[in-house]
Amino acid sequence: MKRDPKHIFPILLLLLLISSCAAIKPITPPASTEVALPKLVQPISEVEIPVTVDLRNYIVQAENSVPVKYTDNKQVCEGLSYSYVFTRTPFAITGSNNVVNLKFTGSYGFSVSYCAKCTSIFGNGPQCLVPTVSAQCGWGDEPTRRMEISYQSVINVTPDYHLVSKTVLFPAPKPIDRCNVFMKNIDITDRLINYISGPLNDLGKQVDAKIAAYDIKPMINELWNYFAGEIKMADVGYLSINPELVRLSNFSLNGSLLNFSVGMTGRPVVTTVSAPPPPKPVPNLSTYVPKNGFNIYLDLLENYDHLTNIVNQQGLQYRHCVPGGHTYL
Repeated sequence: MKRDPKHIFPILLLLLLISSCAAIKPITPPASTEVALPKLVQPISEVEIPVTVDLRNYIVQAENSVPVKYTDNKQVCEGLSYSYVFTRTPFAITGSNNVVNLKFTGSYGFSVSYCAKCTSIFGNGPQCLVPTVSAQCGWGDEPTRRMEISYQSVINVTPDYHLVSKTVLFPAPKPIDRCNVFMKNIDITDRLINYISGPLNDLGKQVDAKIAAYDIKPMINELWNYFAGEIKMADVGYLSINPELVRLSNFSLNGSLLNFSVGMTGRPVVTTVSAPPPPKPVPNLSTYVPKNGFNIYLDLLENYDHLTNIVNQQGLQYRHCVPGGHTYL
């Protein structure tokens, strides 16, 4: 008996709806259908990790390694005799880019005398033949005078991960309360600055020595070992970043805080079984090229059955609006 197509169509539609309510299970493709895929070259991935180092402790160590108070005197019969005292305050620290500015205020005072001509008389030892000219400033009962001392320290990093700096007196010491004392056309305040420049330069060298003692290699080692190892990713598998290069950004100072970024270049891979990569030593620094955050290209080494199980375990379910029926992928 022939059926009118108008009657057959509703029956086919009903069968289709019933079949859609059955569980759909992914079927592993037969081995014979596997086709070799062309080998893809994985692009390199970039990771930027922000780092902050506080240099204040190292600068304080430099301050503590040199005296707070400087005194000296020179007493001669002919020429200029002097005594002085200079006391400094702790550093005030500012900075920008890779330049640290260090500043403190020094208090000073001196006593001087000048003899134009001196000779021995009747075996009584040298004596001044003319009246001695003497003066003092910030000495005895007088309040000490003030002087502003500034340093500039430029900080960089060596390829083997040590900080290096060059600290110099800049600008030149500047008297706030100048002692206008001249003897034989000698400005005594300027002469005093010459006397204390040696100890002040030693303080700058101590700053360089303390900053050079800061080794960022342990921090880089810790980051490198973490990324060069194997990272467990819950039930998904194991991630290996496979880092190849390390770079450091330019420094940016905010007060005593030294800010920079550690950049790493690698070729990440995710595997379903543990396969730790062999240890690799940290390479020397490579040239820094600015990057923004993370730029990751990931290789996934996975088999079909395991990937199917992971998808099902993660509860990725899609429900069709057919009464009593569910479809699982």
